[in-house]
Amino acid sequence: MATIATAHHDSLQRSGEDEVSTAESKARMDEALAILRPRISPRMATKMSEPVSDDEVRAALKQVPNNKAPGLDGIPVEVWKKLDHEFTKAPINADTTPFNVIGALREVVNDIEVNGITPGTGFAD
Repeated sequence: MATIATAHHDSLQRSGEDEVSTAESKARMDEALAILRPRISPRMATKMSEPVSDDEVRAALKQVPNNKAPGLDGIPVEVWKKLDHEFTKAPINADTTPFNVIGALREVVNDIEVNGITPGTGFAD
């Protein structure tokens, strides 16, 4: 059944493919993309060039739904959320310092923004 469905969807994707030349296909794509003209305001461009803040990381983490498959790191999002919860609820104590997962994630994101990803690490695969 899966083979039949795959073949059907492949045929849908390829229908009409032989009827259009490569040049015509490119012209159609350029025409469609020209309509979009994505733009950002100067204010938004400035905001996007600033380092990511703890508040932005925390907001992003809260938006990720629970009970989903973990990412490449193998760690479910619930672990990251629990670590942040423990950090924000921890009493201020000079003897122990809880792990600031939001600060760590912020540092990683900002480091990638500045330095990029080291080739061969497989980080962005």
